[in-house]
Amino acid sequence: MNCPICNQETKKGVVEVSGRLFSTAVSWYPDEERKKLFHNELVHLKHKAEANYCDKCKKVIAIFDEK
Repeated sequence: MNCPICNQETKKGVVEVSGRLFSTAVSWYPDEERKKLFHNELVHLKHKAEANYCDKCKKVIAIFDEK
């Protein structure tokens, strides 16, 4: 997939939210690290992002800034 902003090729990966009562983290890591316990290419993201929702596809497309 190409970036919707700059049209450059992107890496497929996972956005994951983890945390406890007062501490939450949003992170991205590449697909090939999906089954690993620790991720080498982990990128921490800000907690909020602008997003679009598609009623037809039932998908959310968001662009997060790196923390």
